[in-house]
Amino acid sequence: DVINMLSVDLSPLRLKCALLSFKVFKFGLYNYLGDKLEEEDVTAMSWFEFQQWSCDKLNCIPRGKGADQGIDGEGEIKEGTTIKPLLVQSKHWKNAVGAPEVRRFYGVLANKDTPYGIIVGNFFSKDAEDQVKEYSTKNKVYIHLVTSKELLNPSFDVNDRIKKKVIAPEYASWKKKEIELTEFQ
Repeated sequence: DVINMLSVDLSPLRLKCALLSFKVFKFGLYNYLGDKLEEEDVTAMSWFEFQQWSCDKLNCIPRGKGADQGIDGEGEIKEGTTIKPLLVQSKHWKNAVGAPEVRRFYGVLANKDTPYGIIVGNFFSKDAEDQVKEYSTKNKVYIHLVTSKELLNPSFDVNDRIKKKVIAPEYASWKKKEIELTEFQ
């Protein structure tokens, strides 16, 4: 067994996420082995590979292809004894992610009744950053803007970045959601 030979401990959840496609497995394996992806590797990814890679880096479970209602990945935030949903949206765009996308994602968070979200993009407009600050201050909704460059940094830690403990949902809850997933190929 190659995984055992590499002494890499992968939970069933991580294996399922990593095996969605061979390329995604390669990127996930690079993360586990500590190899550094280059910016060109991220740029060359398809939107789906970018989504899978960014969710893996954020310790979240990616959603499949198809209608995702604005949610590309899901994680959980542990606050004391409480677990709250964390939603992820990945934007693999050449242009900046702007305030309109932040507003749409705010609507998704409100619809799912959670105050925590992360948008991953290559870069963000000042208007997007201002919109995030406004939601945080006025509405107590915390949307974090994370760049792909941040994710490429080997010392990136989502827990440090958002000042919360992010945990991947338990395998049992993943199995329940498996029914909702669309086909990957």
